[in-house]
Amino acid sequence: MFTIMAVLSTVLLLYILLINVSGIKCTKSELLFIIIISQIVATVFSIIPNMEILGNLSVVVMMILFIYRKNKSIALSIVYSILVMILVISFNNVSEILTRHFFDAGPTKTRANLAIYCFNYIITFILSFLSSVYLGNLFEKKLKIFSLDLKNKFSVYIICGAILTLALFYTNMFLSRDMLAPNTVIIINSALLLLYFVFFVGAIYAFIVSIKNTVDIEHKQALLEQLQHYTTNIENLYTEMRGFQHDYINLLSSLYSYIESSDIEGIKKYFSKHIAPMNEKLFTSNNHIAMLKNMLIPELKGILSIKFMYAQELNINVHIEIFDIIEKINLDIVDLCRVVGILIDNAIEECQKGQSSSLKFVVIKEITDIKLIFINTLIDPPKLSQIFEKGYSTKRGNRGFGLYNLRQITEKHTNILINTLIKENEFVQELVISNN
Repeated sequence: MFTIMAVLSTVLLLYILLINVSGIKCTKSELLFIIIISQIVATVFSIIPNMEILGNLSVVVMMILFIYRKNKSIALSIVYSILVMILVISFNNVSEILTRHFFDAGPTKTRANLAIYCFNYIITFILSFLSSVYLGNLFEKKLKIFSLDLKNKFSVYIICGAILTLALFYTNMFLSRDMLAPNTVIIINSALLLLYFVFFVGAIYAFIVSIKNTVDIEHKQALLEQLQHYTTNIENLYTEMRGFQHDYINLLSSLYSYIESSDIEGIKKYFSKHIAPMNEKLFTSNNHIAMLKNMLIPELKGILSIKFMYAQELNINVHIEIFDIIEKINLDIVDLCRVVGILIDNAIEECQKGQSSSLKFVVIKEITDIKLIFINTLIDPPKLSQIFEKGYSTKRGNRGFGLYNLRQITEKHTNILINTLIKENEFVQELVISNN
């Protein structure tokens, strides 16, 4: 019975720390289910002689699966789970040192005496709980690690480092127990392990900061390229307008002979054949530039211009409404451009599935917030309950990460709300950004 209670208390502690460190959200039923399964497996291994380590590792595997089901990142799932296990091992060593000091009790006596075990558990719980809260704030709020898209080589480095660290801790812990080392050796050993743990966390922190800086540089570089593309388009437009001005004067001059001879029918035919098509071409190809005149944020204006010009090249009817002057939006410009880019790209891809599709973009400026509304023709209706899940897509192939990445970006900010709905044959996504 004591063994079952000891395993249960350890499993509960591990999952409490896991939620603190990872910041994941789960229902009570989900948490209860995984705790029960972990308890059963760990208890079975703890009863079998010399199989305790397999019981602990099985719980680590279940924690990895539990986290992966939520964040879909194998690297982060492994790191979080191993980090929690190392936390418990480290502070359990500290509590055993205190237990030896106050009760003159080693690991064997600690397991046999309920009062000593409770003292040991409480010390371990308090130290590891406070540390997990700190690490959770560090990783999730400061570093925003959950929004990182870890590439393969980074994932391998992090996973290998975490596994080797866990192996080191377990090897050291079991060797120390088997050797029944004196107090001085155990204290030195525990101190070294604790220092190594601090170094390991610091290394992960520095590594993730480096990754974040690399990602930010890549995004800003992409944004700069978009702005350069926008500038080039403006220059081409200016050149085109000058050429159009020259051609238009020549066309109007050609009307002189019709006017001189009062040939009204000739004027109508000439106008319909030569002048009207030129007007329509000029309006449809460059009208979006004029419609974006009230968007005074150059980075956002650049990406909007590029995306809408591309949509028009695909024969998608583009309609833009920005009635108020937009000088500032309370959001990091890189994240804002990424969000807008994802939403427009998805709208364009959906429009390409059908004929005579349309894409509408509306900006509404209110007292407390700004609304960016994206409306596109809907050809293949998605499942609204799944569109933000990783890998979900109505398209074939290795796709379906756009809206998942969108959710990862928006979850970093507390002033963003996304409303999604299907209205008749239109797909509507409303991005609300609060000024506060």
